[in-house]
Amino acid sequence: MESLNGFSSCEIESLGALSRTFFPSLPLEASGLVLDDQSRTEVHEFYRASTPDGCSPSEVGGTMQEIFRPAELDMMKKILWLLSTPLGTFILAGKLALAKEFPFVKRFGDLSLEAREQVLQSWATSSLSFFRAIFKAFKNSVAWNHFTRVNGSGHNPFWKAIGYGGPDSVAMSAALTPKPLENSVIDVSVLSKEDLDIALKNRAFNLTNDSAIANAADVKLSDPVLECDVVIVGSGSGGGVAAAVLAKAGFKVIILEKGGYMARHELSLLERDAIKNLYEEGKLLTTDDQGMIVMAGSTVGGGSAINWSASFRTPDHVLREWNEDLNLPLFGSKRYRDAMDEVCKRLGVKGEINNENFQNTVLRRGCEKLGYHVANIPINATPDHSCGWCTFGCRRGMKQGTSETWLVDAAQAGAIILTRCHAQRILQSDGTGGKSKKAIGVVAKIAGNEDRHLIIKSRATVVACGSLQTPLLLQRSGLKNPHIGKNLHLHPVQIVWGYFPQGAAPEGNCYEGAIMTAFSNEAANWPTTGYGALIQTPSLHPGTFAAAIPWKSGANYKESMVKYSRTCSLIVLLRDSGSGGGTVGTKSDGSLNIHYKLRNDDATRARAGVEKALRVLAAAGAAEVGSHHQQVESFKVNGNDSDFEDYVERVVNEDGAPLYSAHQMGSCRMGEKEGDGVVDEMCESWEMEGLYLGDGSVFPTATGANPMITIQSIAFCTAHNVVDYLNNETLGKRA
Repeated sequence: MESLNGFSSCEIESLGALSRTFFPSLPLEASGLVLDDQSRTEVHEFYRASTPDGCSPSEVGGTMQEIFRPAELDMMKKILWLLSTPLGTFILAGKLALAKEFPFVKRFGDLSLEAREQVLQSWATSSLSFFRAIFKAFKNSVAWNHFTRVNGSGHNPFWKAIGYGGPDSVAMSAALTPKPLENSVIDVSVLSKEDLDIALKNRAFNLTNDSAIANAADVKLSDPVLECDVVIVGSGSGGGVAAAVLAKAGFKVIILEKGGYMARHELSLLERDAIKNLYEEGKLLTTDDQGMIVMAGSTVGGGSAINWSASFRTPDHVLREWNEDLNLPLFGSKRYRDAMDEVCKRLGVKGEINNENFQNTVLRRGCEKLGYHVANIPINATPDHSCGWCTFGCRRGMKQGTSETWLVDAAQAGAIILTRCHAQRILQSDGTGGKSKKAIGVVAKIAGNEDRHLIIKSRATVVACGSLQTPLLLQRSGLKNPHIGKNLHLHPVQIVWGYFPQGAAPEGNCYEGAIMTAFSNEAANWPTTGYGALIQTPSLHPGTFAAAIPWKSGANYKESMVKYSRTCSLIVLLRDSGSGGGTVGTKSDGSLNIHYKLRNDDATRARAGVEKALRVLAAAGAAEVGSHHQQVESFKVNGNDSDFEDYVERVVNEDGAPLYSAHQMGSCRMGEKEGDGVVDEMCESWEMEGLYLGDGSVFPTATGANPMITIQSIAFCTAHNVVDYLNNETLGKRA
């Protein structure tokens, strides 16, 4: 059977039918939009277009190969094959597949557009999670393709119709300074052993062949060994801080990063490129039930390279909880507050802003009209930083992520960063400090070659690969603490939106300007426990927006996309409570598996935030408001308070809102004693001497605010603990 991009001809045929249903050719009259002459032409072309005009079904199939794991892709191919047959269509579509004439049952592609839409609607609202999951998988694949695919000139045929200008022209034309880490980053995947040896010698490191450590690592004796004082796994917020502190203290430091290094001039600011090159697994992750989209960085700088600049200190109510309720005195100490001061100073955190963009103006204006709390968000950038593309990396280097700050400090003090080098196991020997095991380094796999490994022999090991990867590394290394991979907090986010027609105040569009400058804690319960929800603004470029918004029909979907640039989205960011509703582990094929279930009490608190966010949008002057619920329509704001109250009540009481996460915490939490967590207050493993964790996985609970400063402040303290450990080891004082 003919194969195209890994799909058979019948699978491609079904995929084409699905794509034309999600994105059908329609008359402009289907929109009901009032347009000027120029917009009318562009929008007319957009409505007329169908899947073959934007991207072929085989291209959609190619994207599916990129974003789905083999087992998931096989399942989707089976669905496509079933839809190519009458019986399979009947199994998946029920009576909608029936016809009055012979052969009485139709294939999916032979159904009318109306019938095909009804099939997709039935999947989207099914009581069975299987159908909801396949709906989201196919819908997101089509949406992502249509709005992120670019031609040779870097443009997409639909961007003009939806009001998107493409990559930031100011950033793309700006004069760029040299790579700040150019001489300290080594991409090990492109170097032979001989060339790697030369590159390391140029940086005062040497490869050796150590048969004893190679045997301990269970790799080939010919695999090279590299010695240092400290190996740090991960170069994000925690790893970067630890590297700087330790290197400046005079220790030889090696940082391993499984992602690559994208220097400023290499950043295209294109959504598809950025996700592929800067994000975990090169895609937007999902939980195992497809119920939550999870965004995580995987590049030099980690999450700090792609975050939205928000720089909240650890809130006082969180410090009280961790100090008093969980008996972790670090968080009530001057030492920790001094660490936050040092971190904020190094990142240049400021609370002033020069200009506020469209979305933040809406948030601030609506809160002020209602008398709600609203305040500036401290950011790690200059007040004139107004880039809306920082979620794709900061091309001008104005955002002070770790690749612009701590890693530069570390490099200047002699540290090196080895990229595309994936830590597989922590090496260990018998313990000498009261614990049965001692960390003596890491064995890492070099990307692109299953048989090539690099062994790092060290006196201390800091694992800082984030809350999704750190527990997996510990499990692969044989650690048995029952809290590893448990207690995962994700700060689940719901989105509500308001549409402001062209010409209505405020000016601007949803994707330009500083991403986050205002927030409201009106529903966050900050004066008490802090278990509630913040209201903030997100970065949603066309592909992410298209994947996030609900699909209810082809006409409704296209209308939503035409309104894209003037749609203000507000996020309701929840501080999820208790031991966390999530776990991190691996599937049978060894791939990452994220499981998360929102607790009922958390869902109630989230509803309070959603209610207030809808009111903020209406008060700010939105002509239409809505949520991302599949079964709740939007509401045209008409001045009738009773109608609006009924609508708000319906949204608040509706279950099943899609969730999103950009913050992962707590999967190897800190505890007063071994039965409470994976690490102690020093962030050293309860099980293994010389093994420290330096990322958000150690959070005892969620913080309820963007966690970068907390991650870096804990890592700052942890790094000094490692300094003391190494100094005491040298002096023979380690108990």
